[in-house]
Amino acid sequence: VALKAFKPGLVVASAAIWGILTSWEFAVGITLSMMVHELGHVFAMRRAGLQVRGVYFLPLIGAATVPEDMWRTRRQQADIALAGPLTGLAVTAILAGIDAGTNYAYPVLGVLVAWGALLNLLNLLPVNPLDGGRILSAIGYSLGSGIGVAVSAAVVLVALALAWTFHISLLAFVGTIGLIEFVGQAGTTLRFRRIVSSPRVARLSPMGLATLKGLARPSISEEADQAHFEMERRQTK
Repeated sequence: VALKAFKPGLVVASAAIWGILTSWEFAVGITLSMMVHELGHVFAMRRAGLQVRGVYFLPLIGAATVPEDMWRTRRQQADIALAGPLTGLAVTAILAGIDAGTNYAYPVLGVLVAWGALLNLLNLLPVNPLDGGRILSAIGYSLGSGIGVAVSAAVVLVALALAWTFHISLLAFVGTIGLIEFVGQAGTTLRFRRIVSSPRVARLSPMGLATLKGLARPSISEEADQAHFEMERRQTK
């Protein structure tokens, strides 16, 4: 059931490009490593009761699992983000054991272990939109919207600074996407603060405040908007 979320055309295109640039063994191995990582996200989303729109492979960049609706709590956000790297590292550890057990007889296996470790550990860097950045954002916004905005801004600026200093184009790409996400999140927070600064608004019930916050935020989809509303109502209460 989880494999149905993958878009076959994008998977094949990504593997084909890796095969042209390297070898078919490496292309198959790195594609399977990314699939295992994304399956971790898929399983976590399904455990949380979320529908998965699809898993999209981006040739030479990676892959992304896109939910149909929104996580309902910051804990779910962190769990879903963490599931990918943990699943990927668990499988990488198994491959490393097999590699050692065969006395390192298959060089391609060692390469896959190294790349599997690199990809999954890289994903844990605290930079949006990597998994580590989403975990850090979940923690920051759990402590308060102001802290969440500050944390998100800090990690985006650090990512862009590192990309500029060490000329890492991939990090610049990731940092730019993170900056776009940050602008949207920060704009929502600032609009809501302006709304609740009114004494009359401050006397509203949690449901009223959650409704106003929903009006201050751009609509995503009916299901996602409802999930956000329920999360914000509980937090406000």
